Amino acid sequence: MTFVDYVRQNHRANGFDDLEHSIETAIDRCIEENILRDFLMEHRSEVVKVVKLDYTFDRQLMMEREDSRAEGRAEGRAEGRAEGRLEEGVKCFQHLGKTKKEAEAYLIENFELTEKDAQELVNSYWNQE
Repeated sequence: MTFVDYVRQNHRANGFDDLEHSIETAIDRCIEENILRDFLMEHRSEVVKVVKLDYTFDRQLMMEREDSRAEGRAEGRAEGRAEGRLEEGVKCFQHLGKTKKEAEAYLIENFELTEKDAQELVNSYWNQE
């Protein structure tokens, strides 16, 4: 892991700007410290290409995961707000003295819910007095 750790340290120290330079510096350090010396001297260009490709691929995966998480959080917040509006709507119907059937009809018409879903929502939010 030493070589990979050196690449990461260099890349972090460079502000994540020049990956190839970070890899080259890690290779130089490993050669100086006699870590994989012969291999790195013989296959330097291949090592740079493979590490650069692997690092770029891993970075892309990480960015996609972050985007997916952010997207999921946004969807969750939107669903929560919509659920809150539905709950308030049902309670409003009850407060105005409307029937459950009227509330259900409103939800079906305005929120494109099925009759079953509208009934479940009204029953879950309708306060029994």
